Amino acid sequence: MKLARMFFVALALSAGMSVPAQSRDGWQGRPLVCDPAVIQNGPRLELCQHWIASVQQPDTRISCCGDGDAFVADDFELGPHGEFYAIITGDYPMEHADNLGVRQPITRGSKILIPANKLNRAQEDGGNPTGHGVVFIGSTGEVLCYFGPTLT
Repeated sequence: MKLARMFFVALALSAGMSVPAQSRDGWQGRPLVCDPAVIQNGPRLELCQHWIASVQQPDTRISCCGDGDAFVADDFELGPHGEFYAIITGDYPMEHADNLGVRQPITRGSKILIPANKLNRAQEDGGNPTGHGVVFIGSTGEVLCYFGPTLT
């Protein structure tokens, strides 16, 4: 009896470890910055995916999160007082919650205010191999970091 119970406990533990983690923001099914359909599998895709997984916020050196929080923002504009706005240029059929918990769409043309402390200088921060401007937005709508495209 004791051996059977240990077997079932071991079986339950191994089954729990094999279940993939669920994304906190439901990014499955939406375009990714490092999209294998656009960037052919190989070294360039690996470089892009590694970069997305390892970039850090410029003010805290904490992770910018990952592809599920990354949005293509190839355009930008400056506000009348020098504010920097990234403009979403990808299509994202999802919403995020703002700091008040209100659901807001992130759609093509959305202007995202980038706080000065979240603006990365691409060359100084190791470059941006994606070929796009990228803004990372957390699940509550806060800007985690922004990288402009590296011009070569």
